[in-house]
Amino acid sequence: MIRVLSIGSGSSGNCFYLNINGKKILIDLGLSAKAIGVGLKTVGTEPEDLDAVIITHTHSDHISGLPVFSKRIHCPIYTSELTRSKLFPYDPSVLSPGKAVTFADGIRLMAFETSHDCPGSIGIRIEYPGGAFGYATDLGCMNDRIRDILKGTDSLVLEANHDAEMLRNGPYPYVLKRRILSEGGHLSNDACAEAAAYFAENGTRNLLLAHLSRENNTPDLAMKTVRDAIHNPTVKIWVLPPNCDGEKILYDRTDGQKSTSISSDRGNP
Repeated sequence: MIRVLSIGSGSSGNCFYLNINGKKILIDLGLSAKAIGVGLKTVGTEPEDLDAVIITHTHSDHISGLPVFSKRIHCPIYTSELTRSKLFPYDPSVLSPGKAVTFADGIRLMAFETSHDCPGSIGIRIEYPGGAFGYATDLGCMNDRIRDILKGTDSLVLEANHDAEMLRNGPYPYVLKRRILSEGGHLSNDACAEAAAYFAENGTRNLLLAHLSRENNTPDLAMKTVRDAIHNPTVKIWVLPPNCDGEKILYDRTDGQKSTSISSDRGNP
């Protein structure tokens, strides 16, 4: 069984909750501790109930809640070695890219490096009895190594940050535009669509588009760009609006039966 909840997605804060066969995991703590707690309550969970926290990198929209939230948890915090060195005194456990860590009950965590402009930035593949889940935001660019690692994930959170033309013609300063468009920045809708088509051909059936820019993208545009690239109608796609409020249960798979509950009309239950 896997249940996925987006508590926050976007430049104002990122936080994902997973329940995998009863093990409760958070990916990133980019919202206030209070907001994360409110999000967890929507699935009947408290911070003290968590079994693990994974931090992908040290940008504030992924760790702003860590100092306060960490005081309420009694579970390991996993991250890369470089990120660990920056998070002292939290002393997280290390996920070495390319090496799997057996977490519990057949659940394996594997990190992979991303080209995002934050040393130590990682994405995650989680394998569990009956399936595999991938988390890949703040990518900068997609490459063959990441494709190989995420290949075969049945559920995948994938960055669709911006429409390149909206970004180029928008109000951002030139330096910021150049950073976002670079291999150290964020994945565009077109790059996301190309990657999504590959994953759809290789086992992914549930795709969650994340980390959308409020200024340089729209949920409808991200959905259309990715949907047009995927020719398999059985693949389900959801778009996470920027800065989710923790009220959307995006994917709920129990005992092999897939079901969804979402309060947005941009999903396809």
